[in-house]
Amino acid sequence: MRSADAARRAAPAARRSERAGRSSPSAPARLIRTSAAAAREPAGLAEAALEASAVADLHITVKADVERLLTSPLLSPKVSVSGHVYDIATGRVTTTLDARYP
Repeated sequence: MRSADAARRAAPAARRSERAGRSSPSAPARLIRTSAAAAREPAGLAEAALEASAVADLHITVKADVERLLTSPLLSPKVSVSGHVYDIATGRVTTTLDARYP
């Protein structure tokens, strides 16, 4: 009885070993190939649509985002929300809104 159970348990492992021996591209190679193919496909939004939704004033946008989060019924009253803007050119972080609770 024990040998039959051991054989049943070993069978999936043997199948995995057989599959691993097949000549197929590795996971990173498949990922790179998929990413390259995806890069050739359109992103789904026209450039004009992206320009129309661009953020003009980061600080105003961050304040609006913080206000929207603070009014969400899904946010726990134990969680504080603050707003910051990161300048990629200088590496400087500016606090737009100090931490507040809902």
